[in-house]
Amino acid sequence: MLRSALGIAAFIGIVHAGKTVAQTGESQKSDSLMRDSLKAALGARIRLYTLSSEPGWIRGTLTSVSASAITLQDAHGMRPISLADIQGAERSAGRPRWQGAIVGLVFGVGIGAVVGYQAGTHASKEFVGMSEFFSGIAGGVIGAPVGAIVGAAVTPEEWQVLVPHR
Repeated sequence: MLRSALGIAAFIGIVHAGKTVAQTGESQKSDSLMRDSLKAALGARIRLYTLSSEPGWIRGTLTSVSASAITLQDAHGMRPISLADIQGAERSAGRPRWQGAIVGLVFGVGIGAVVGYQAGTHASKEFVGMSEFFSGIAGGVIGAPVGAIVGAAVTPEEWQVLVPHR
């Protein structure tokens, strides 16, 4: 009875040790892939998702990558971050400002035309229809550049995944 219990315990210990070695190998491979992905983004604007003292997204410029940590330049200065704390990383693809400007231009023309038309209905009763038409055009002309500027300014930043979230 004692021998079989010891045999079972030894078997469980060997299986557990094998799992630990396999997990360590997977972890090292994962860390190596993370380091390689981050090295490719040196000098780029990135955002990291961490679970360290400041959980959530940290944004900045990646300045260095070592075997166990990276250095990020953000609004607070140079910040070392352990690779173990990184849960995900993304590289900035920039802001598609032209897309935002075009969408803003369309909305600006539409809203400006409606507002101009409404203003024209109250302007003159002598030229019925003409006042609304020209006020609508004027509103659209004024709304177009305003919409384009606002659209370009509020376009969100796009991100490419470097390290998938764990």
